[in-house]
Amino acid sequence: MKQQKNKKVTHIEIETVTYIEYLLTNEVQFTHVETNIRRIKCRDPNNASHANKYTGFRFFDRTECVINDELLIGERTNYSPIYYFGLEMSISDVKRKIETKPANRSNLEKVLHEMKLHNYKRVAATVDGRYYPLQKKDVVLERNI
Repeated sequence: MKQQKNKKVTHIEIETVTYIEYLLTNEVQFTHVETNIRRIKCRDPNNASHANKYTGFRFFDRTECVINDELLIGERTNYSPIYYFGLEMSISDVKRKIETKPANRSNLEKVLHEMKLHNYKRVAATVDGRYYPLQKKDVVLERNI
């Protein structure tokens, strides 16, 4: 094996870069499977796309270092809360919705069961008709569902 010579470093550039990670819809309740990640200039939730194919988004940072012409990418850090598109619902809200006997009543009963089972205080009813448990700092950006 040929030994590689150490290259002389002629240029170093280190930058903290912010990204937005869009959460895409899927067939499984309470989980996200796919994401779409884009580099952005600032963390402004009002500038995020709210196309119906996304259930929500979050921001994160990572350090990127260019040494000569090679890009080194660090781990993701500084995650924001998740921002969901839809409506925030408590256990009481879900119970009231069930009482109206909607077409998706059995789905709502499953959501209520999961909320009680896992002690979820609130969920996001998203624009794609799915429900996701909300962590303490998560935010729901209200959209018609």
